[in-house]
Amino acid sequence: MKRTSWQRSWIRTGRWTCVALVAASVGLPATASAQDKSAPAKTAAAIALPAGEKILDEYANAIGGKEALGKFKTRRSEGVLEMKSVGLEGKMLLLQSQPDKLVLRFDIPNVGKHENGFDGKIAWEDSVISGGRELEGEEKDQIVRRALFDGDHQWRKVYEKATTKGEDKVGDRPVWVVELKPIGSDKLQTNYYDKESKLLLRSKMTAATPMGEIAIENDFLDYRDLDGIKMPFESRQNVLGQTQVMRFTKITHDEPIEDSVFSPKK
Repeated sequence: MKRTSWQRSWIRTGRWTCVALVAASVGLPATASAQDKSAPAKTAAAIALPAGEKILDEYANAIGGKEALGKFKTRRSEGVLEMKSVGLEGKMLLLQSQPDKLVLRFDIPNVGKHENGFDGKIAWEDSVISGGRELEGEEKDQIVRRALFDGDHQWRKVYEKATTKGEDKVGDRPVWVVELKPIGSDKLQTNYYDKESKLLLRSKMTAATPMGEIAIENDFLDYRDLDGIKMPFESRQNVLGQTQVMRFTKITHDEPIEDSVFSPKK
């Protein structure tokens, strides 16, 4: 298996593991200039701020609401992962099942396969770096939070507090900046919601990985209407100074998926 020096470095430093950990907020949860940096947020004292809970509820309604988000049992999302700076491109598959099962797979030529998942009890990873292992602590909690099938509507099962921090812009879009505290975790997440469309445009977080904590910035683009739900078909992540793009090419609902798919490999 022949690899370039950039590819060997990327694998050796553990960046491949990072790719799998930070793949979209379940829905890969749109801006035309998503890589523009945000302007500093205005302070809460300078403007009248809507409650963080209200902003998250408006987002859930904007992408379909309770009835639309809760009516499906499974979701199959096929796509591609690109990291042009190191010449990498491969296939991506995300499988989800109610209420909280998930598996995410990558297959990149000249690098290998990687997958992680949650079967409702066990969080696991099988990668070219670490082999097969069960995830614990914050690594597990990250996947459990992502695995909640209609987590955008049931966000109160994921976050114990949502605090509006101010105004900002993502590209040329005015946004509300909301700081989220996950239940049982001190790792805060910051989301940016379009004031007009109510859609999530950007998310910033610190991910726990085998190589330590890593800052992630994720932009959500190309929202489309699918089966009564608005879904971002593209996610651009800035990780360790590199940009990686995850783009869905096909998403289908309620195809049969065997429960065994979500279990760790033996």
